[in-house]
Amino acid sequence: MRPPPIAFVGFALCGCAAQSAQLDRSHGFGGTPADVPVDQVPVRGHQVDIEGFSQSARRFSVSGELLAVDANNLWVLEATNAITPVSRQEVLEIKIELYDSGSEISVWWTVIGTLSTISHGVLLIITAPVWIVSGGTASFGASQANNLYVSPDEAGELFQFARFPQGLPPGFVQQSPPYGSEWLSSQPP
Repeated sequence: MRPPPIAFVGFALCGCAAQSAQLDRSHGFGGTPADVPVDQVPVRGHQVDIEGFSQSARRFSVSGELLAVDANNLWVLEATNAITPVSRQEVLEIKIELYDSGSEISVWWTVIGTLSTISHGVLLIITAPVWIVSGGTASFGASQANNLYVSPDEAGELFQFARFPQGLPPGFVQQSPPYGSEWLSSQPP
């Protein structure tokens, strides 16, 4: 007796199931711990995308490294090296990228697998769509599994994802902090 075709779809989707991320860094994200000296560990905050609605009735978006969280603001270092305070009262949605998903590799395997179906002859009509659907689903799942969506009510818990979890150092945000450019421009090894 043959299983119904819907069973194949169910089995394929089970392979794409992913755990949702937690707002607690005491839980690991998998993998094995790295054994490197502390001075070789680049200290960075996580990548954050913040959507908000300002008091001037305009929607805004801020993306960059999460520097710090305090009672009033989320401090974000944007790609332009501008430090932007985002008022916690104006935040609508916060997305944190926990780790590099590696979904690009999955996309390439899907492309290669789909191209390999040329050798299947007439069965290509069946095998190519299977590669496209299953590979596309797996790639999309991988690209989303590394994102943590946080409500504005939980913004205070984001300190654990910031470069400065205890808040910005005193005098850090000035016109040109003497040590700020050194800290902000340092590249990981």
